[in-house]
Amino acid sequence: MAVAAGAAALAMAAAPGGAAAAPGWTGPAPLPASEAAPYPSVALDADGTATALWLQNRGEQSLKAATKPAGGSWSQPVTLPGSYATSLRAQLAVAPDGSATAVWRNDDRIQAATRGADGTWSAVETISAAGESPSSAPALTLDADGTATAAWGQGCAVIVSTLPARSDTWANPRAIFTVPTEPACGASTAGFGTVSRPPAIGSDRAGNVTVVWRTGSTLSSSVKAIRSSVRTGGARGSWSAPKLVAEPPARVPTNQYEPELVVDVDGRAVVAWPVDTAGGGGGGVATRPAGTDEPWDAAIEPLPSSATATPAVALDGHGRASVVWDVAQDGAAPPAVKLATVSASGAWSAPETVATLPADAPAFAPRLTLDDDGGALVAWSRAGSAGAAVEAARRPAGGAWSAVRPLAADAPPRTIVGLAGDPLGDATVVWPVGAEAGDPSDTSSIDALASAHHVAEPALRTEWSGRADPSAGSLRSWVRYLYTFWPSPIPGVPDGAGFVELSDGASWPDPEDRFSWRWGQSDAWRDVTTGELVVEQQGTLRWAMPSHGIDIRFVNPTLRVAADGRIARLISDGSTSGSMEDAMAGRVTSRPFDDLHVLDVDLARGGHRDGAVSGRRSWIGAPATMTSIAGQTLGVTYAGGPFGRLTFSVPATVPDREPPRPPVDNPPVGEPGSPTDQPRPPAPGPPGGTVKRPVLRAVRAARLNRSGVATVATVACPRGGGACRVRVPRTIRVRVAGRRYGVRLLAPKTVRAGRRAAVRVRLSRAARTRLAGRRLAIRFTLRASVRSATVRRTIRVRVKVPRTTAGRSARDRR
Repeated sequence: MAVAAGAAALAMAAAPGGAAAAPGWTGPAPLPASEAAPYPSVALDADGTATALWLQNRGEQSLKAATKPAGGSWSQPVTLPGSYATSLRAQLAVAPDGSATAVWRNDDRIQAATRGADGTWSAVETISAAGESPSSAPALTLDADGTATAAWGQGCAVIVSTLPARSDTWANPRAIFTVPTEPACGASTAGFGTVSRPPAIGSDRAGNVTVVWRTGSTLSSSVKAIRSSVRTGGARGSWSAPKLVAEPPARVPTNQYEPELVVDVDGRAVVAWPVDTAGGGGGGVATRPAGTDEPWDAAIEPLPSSATATPAVALDGHGRASVVWDVAQDGAAPPAVKLATVSASGAWSAPETVATLPADAPAFAPRLTLDDDGGALVAWSRAGSAGAAVEAARRPAGGAWSAVRPLAADAPPRTIVGLAGDPLGDATVVWPVGAEAGDPSDTSSIDALASAHHVAEPALRTEWSGRADPSAGSLRSWVRYLYTFWPSPIPGVPDGAGFVELSDGASWPDPEDRFSWRWGQSDAWRDVTTGELVVEQQGTLRWAMPSHGIDIRFVNPTLRVAADGRIARLISDGSTSGSMEDAMAGRVTSRPFDDLHVLDVDLARGGHRDGAVSGRRSWIGAPATMTSIAGQTLGVTYAGGPFGRLTFSVPATVPDREPPRPPVDNPPVGEPGSPTDQPRPPAPGPPGGTVKRPVLRAVRAARLNRSGVATVATVACPRGGGACRVRVPRTIRVRVAGRRYGVRLLAPKTVRAGRRAAVRVRLSRAARTRLAGRRLAIRFTLRASVRSATVRRTIRVRVKVPRTTAGRSARDRR
């Protein structure tokens, strides 16, 4: 769903009928024309549009899909062309742009279909090899590049197939694991057994894919081992040899439940599975550190549970993973739903109680979603008098678990709900309707699907994160450089690593995520002169490495969102350190900057919420790049590359304002001597007098002198007032014959009242040699202020680079 364009993007949205709906739960509501759907899947795209996928196994017996925009209603279901499934659970993955991939088992083959960003599903494709019979349903993952990978069991083997990004054809299926003893494939073959349940699968930001599976006897449900394999090198990369995750000491309770796996952006993984123990139910969890070839931990966390289904695992945007499971009644203790969290460093929290339930109705198959604030939402089913109840509970960041929210009382026995959430805390729950107590495998009485939705009210703040892009030249690589221990080339400064410091309203989303920072919001308003949404932040972000003379600070930055809502600029005051040469000479200096254009933010490539329900307009994960002027000013060589992602929320309605100090917007300057090369008269001041303003003029002709310097503008400070403050960019870039050249701007910081000062440009000797005889088109913004009066003018001048300095006059040489 595209971000809304035009002026309407800043007419802050209200709920239908003009009244804003309150955040919280909406529904339940039936999906239109849905039938016989025991195990629905649901997923969200970047804009919060939900896609539901289910098998209609009565009548037409095909796969159906429907969509629901954030805050909207479900569409009429569409049938995937040519689909037919015998497996009750199809797997669904949705990309940020709304494109989707679905895989499922159809008797003796694995099939797939894709949906383009335009909403049209492709014809069904068989992705398993002809003549081979899968022994399990498939698992599916979609990486950041859009490559889909499916994995399934086939007798004593694990098979994978890949659909590369921007391709229409799945790669030939291949085995990444087979029982080493041939030709037999049985329950006790070489201690392995069959792969009778779907594997678990996940991918990191670099496109590396992890597959985890269990082997065991189909009849006794005994688990022989949990194993994993990793593909590196992209869609056509190589798979590692199988690695042992764990050898559970007991059996799984039934043969219906497979492991669950989550993989973080850097390859860190958490996997969970159910087991039976001598004392009843239980579960296991193992973690793998960041990387693709790290061993799984040996200390498996035991999870006391009723072992009715696999413990659910989820991951938030800052590296925290949580596991949720159901606990059966134990003596006097009633049934409950429990949750534990493991940090990015591998430390587990004490289990917390999500909900305490009636003694005769324990929870079944709790599912989990996490938001990026540290909040969590859990949904589950449990047996009731006329059918199964569907319930949920939510814990906001830093808060307590809510009371249990009943969502339905007419679901089938042993319902596994579909649940999907987003970084803001919005979530969608989908479940089947219309079955009374009976055989859980009998789905003939299921006649509908229903859903409920939770809408969160995000905090008013801006988050800048570099976690999602581990590539070279990114924000993440810059921060890793800061934290690396380096020898000091500066006399008297000890060796050491750098650090990131937050103060005055800036904070960490998670103490262990050193790549993400937040600013609190101090104000938000719409600039009536430009149509921009102005979001003012409060706080200081500091990047420092004393051993390399680095000390950069961003103070109270401002986001300016364009009127069409598709791009934004991050502008900040602050200070930057001097050069390495100055630092080595003992001149460690700090130079302030004002209104530095730090980032360009592509809001159209992130997620967007219009605020109709939550009361907040939000942009999620919008990619940013550092500007060239910021790179030059800060001395950071990362300009033009991916430099993190921004997530921010503002009130759904903001006031219209004029800028507190409206600039004098002079007409553009043309060629020297043209009629437009004149400033406008100063704007009238307040009643009772006229405020005298500085006068800014561009020169009529400019030519570099022998030192590579030329005067391009003048600042005249009016008499009878204070000194004028002058601001120009430190460096600008000009393009000549396809190459870019840096040009320094030289101007005094202040001009005394009644005096005049020159603004000059300087070009390096090497650049003058290359550009001899050419003209440079110089363009920059010159600002001057005195008291409450500010003048801003765009200076445009053509500067001649002489071919030779021989015979120049003494005046020119000066």
